[in-house]
Amino acid sequence: MAPPGRDDSFYRMIAGRFCGVQDQGIVARAKTAAGGPRLNLQPRGYVLARLTRKPDGRTFILHLLNYNHQVAANNVKVRLDLSGLVQDLSRWEVKVLSPDAAPPQFADLPMHGSVAEFTLGRIEHYTVVTLSARAAP
Repeated sequence: MAPPGRDDSFYRMIAGRFCGVQDQGIVARAKTAAGGPRLNLQPRGYVLARLTRKPDGRTFILHLLNYNHQVAANNVKVRLDLSGLVQDLSRWEVKVLSPDAAPPQFADLPMHGSVAEFTLGRIEHYTVVTLSARAAP
């Protein structure tokens, strides 16, 4: 399994450096072969993301670090595909936490099957997003 939190740029870099090509078909095949969760951030800018999973598999933690200390990252769109790990995110709870001065804001939270998409309004330095399976009723 590929390490959690790899975004498309990782696969483009591998295809470009080691295969000498920029073909999106090769990038797609590399991502499929790697398996595991897939993470995409837009705009890429200076935000670094790392996805971890608690040992029980019922909570995922997405760490987002803005390493541009001069300018906050605004309107960061996150697409997290947990195919193969979660079948249905519709019953999962999402929380956004941050030690930054401004309270974290997020919008556009469609969760279809194993894919979660949302926009974080502002990341000054560090934000954490947790996705946790709710207990069955």
